[in-house]
Parts: sequence; C-alpha cells; structure tokens
Amino acid sequence: MNLGYYLALGDSITWASVTGTTKGSDFYAMKVRDAIAANYRPIKLVNNGIGGITSNHLVQNMHWCTRVVPDIVTIGIGMNDAVNGYVPVSNYKTNLQTVIDTLRTVNPTGDIILCTPSQTTDPKRSTIQNYRDAMAEVASANGMGLARFDLAYTYEEVATYSDDGVNPNKAGHQKIFDKLWKEVQKVKFLN
Repeated sequence: MNLGYYLALGDSITWASVTGTTKGSDFYAMKVRDAIAANYRPIKLVNNGIGGITSNHLVQNMHWCTRVVPDIVTIGIGMNDAVNGYVPVSNYKTNLQTVIDTLRTVNPTGDIILCTPSQTTDPKRSTIQNYRDAMAEVASANGMGLARFDLAYTYEEVATYSDDGVNPNKAGHQKIFDKLWKEVQKVKFLN
C-alpha cells in the first residue's frame, strides 16, 4: 500500500499557531492525520497553513501546493478575508474556485473538503457569515465535502473554545476535528 498524502491549506487555524497550552498534536490537521493512520492507512500530512493568509495569498502561493499530489485536501480559509471585508466575498468565491481548479489539475481524483471559518467574537470579522455562506455555495457547486467549523461550537461558547476569540484552543480544535472527521471518512481515498 502506497503512502497517501493529506494536504491541509489554510490560515493560522490550520497552521497551528500555538496558544496557551495547545501543542502541535492538538491541532485538527494533526488529528486528521493520526485518525486516518489509526483507522485506515498511513498518510503523510503536508501542512501549508500560513498565519494571516487570505484567499488572495493562497492563490498566489498555489505553486507551493502543486509540488505534492495530494489524495485528500482540506481548505480552511476565510477568517482573515473577513477582517473589515479585506477580500470582497465575490473575490473570495473566485479564489476558492481557482484553488480547487489548480488542485484538480494536480490530482483529478483527489478529495477536497472545504472548511468554513469557525466562530469568532472579533468585531472586525462581523461579516464572517457571508464568507461561510460563500464557501458552502462553492462546495455545493463542486460536489465536494463541507466541514462546518462554524457549527462546532456556538458564538456564546467562543470563550470556552478559543483563547483569543479567533484561533481555537485545544478543546476548540477537538470540536472542529469532530466536524471534519465526519467528512473525511466519506472520501474515496479511504473507501
């Protein structure tokens, strides 16, 4: 059996910005890798999450992502796009489609799961729901999985699951992993 590749694309939530007592193995991408290895087969994680990145930056950096042929890809982007509407929602949707199209040229049969931005109490991200809705539209139009990180915990629970109101803490990463794992188990690569 060949070693599979899991490519995690996104911002600091994917990248695993360590806060408080959260360590690398607590982050959702690591949890996915470990769960796949424990339940299905060995898989290598390539984590291309970059703190502060927007979908504009992700498109600009796709040449890095095409150096590996991923069997499974998760895309968790949008939290920084929403800061004061930095990236318009229409551009965000176009950027998501560009990333998907690029990944499909690398591996047409690879599984892609989009991951909505999680809950946040940051007032600069007050339009975040528009980005979540846009991501859901792109996932539906492409017939791909959608992990609703925004449904992992409620707005009222952000203080419990995030130390800074944006990045999930250890417990928050467990909650978003639980949402993502349901989608990962559906991918062709594992079935």
